[in-house]
Amino acid sequence: MKQDVENIVSDEELLQLEAEAIKMAPINRAKLQAEHDRIVQEMRIQLEYERQTQRQSISKVQ
Repeated sequence: MKQDVENIVSDEELLQLEAEAIKMAPINRAKLQAEHDRIVQEMRIQLEYERQTQRQSISKVQ
């Protein structure tokens, strides 16, 4: 596999691409974490809403 890559791009180009990927990685991790946190928060809100709705339904029945 490495031979295939070396045939397509020079060592200098490969090093440049690796450097760019390393620079982007923290940004991508931060974006991923922010998206994860947002989704978890939405799920918590939805779960709390469902619990409240369920409690209200039980209260009305009694």
